[in-house]
Parts: sequence; structure tokens; C-alpha cells
Amino acid sequence: MSIFSLKMLGRMVTGQLSWKHLSGPVTIADFAGQSAQMGLSYYLGFLAVISISLGVLNLLPIPLLDGGHLMYYVIEIIKGSPVSERAMSSASAWASRCCSS
Repeated sequence: MSIFSLKMLGRMVTGQLSWKHLSGPVTIADFAGQSAQMGLSYYLGFLAVISISLGVLNLLPIPLLDGGHLMYYVIEIIKGSPVSERAMSSASAWASRCCSS
């Protein structure tokens, strides 16, 4: 399932799939309700897909997410010293601006 999430993200980045396929909390809640009406196994399956998708997105190397912190650790290992507070702050500010626009 995580490979599927990454493939879909890649298709969105390359323009093969529209960004309109992204949904917010209201749509997710609607689908959760629909899956719950179909039965417990469908509902649990839907919850599993959402959880895996969120986990994959959280591990992307974006400074505001956990993947961004892992990226800092990898840079620290390669560089041999911690990433400066200024660099981390600048990256977080840049990511915030990108996410808000």
C-alpha cells in the first residue's frame, strides 16, 4: 500500500494525475461513513489505507514533517556535524511558505 501511495504522489508531481484527487478531512470523513455503512471490514480497511498514506506522506523529506528531521540526521551523518539552527529554521520557513501558498 505504501508503494501505491508513492506511485500516486509521483504521478501528481509529474502531471499524470490531477491534484484534484487530493482530499481534505471532510471528504475523508464522508468516505469513512460510507465504508462504515458497508461493514466493519470495509471500515477497517479504509482506516488502514488512510493510516498508511499519512505515514508515507509524513516520511517525505519536507522540513516540517518527520521525514525532514530524518533528512537532517542523514545530513549530519554525511557532514559529520549537526545542521545549524539557522539552516533548519530557514528550511522550515521555506516549507511553511510553500505549504501555505
